Amino acid sequence: MALKLEYIEIDEPLLLVWGKANDDYALFRQFALSLSEQQGSHKSLHSQNFIESIMNVQVYARNTLEDKGIVKRKNRPAFSWLLDTESWLWVADLIEPFSINDNSPGNRFQYINIAGQMDFVLSTSRGW
Repeated sequence: MALKLEYIEIDEPLLLVWGKANDDYALFRQFALSLSEQQGSHKSLHSQNFIESIMNVQVYARNTLEDKGIVKRKNRPAFSWLLDTESWLWVADLIEPFSINDNSPGNRFQYINIAGQMDFVLSTSRGW
C-alpha cells in the first residue's frame, strides 16, 4: 500500500506523507539519496510508485545550490521542494527510522523540511 501525499491547510499549510508501509519509506529514503548525488538533479515525488497523491498534489524535488524548502507553485496544488546536497542527505537520514519495522502503538511523526515557510511532515497515521 503506497504512502499518501497530502496538502493540508489548517492554521499553517503543510505537506504530509503518511502511512505504515516500511518498504515504501525505504523507497522514499532512496528517492532523497538519489537527489543528493548531483546538483541540478530533479524528480517528481507524486509520480513515484510508492506515493499515492491525494487530490492531485504534486511535488517536484530538485537539488539546488541553496535551500529554499517547499515553494508553492501557482494555480494548483503543486510545489517545488528545493534543497542542496547536504540537506537531501539529512532528509534521507530523517526518513530512515520509518523504513524500519516498528510495531509500537501510536503515531510516529517527523518534520523533514529544513528551510522555507511550509512544513513537510512524515507520519505513520496522518497525525502529528
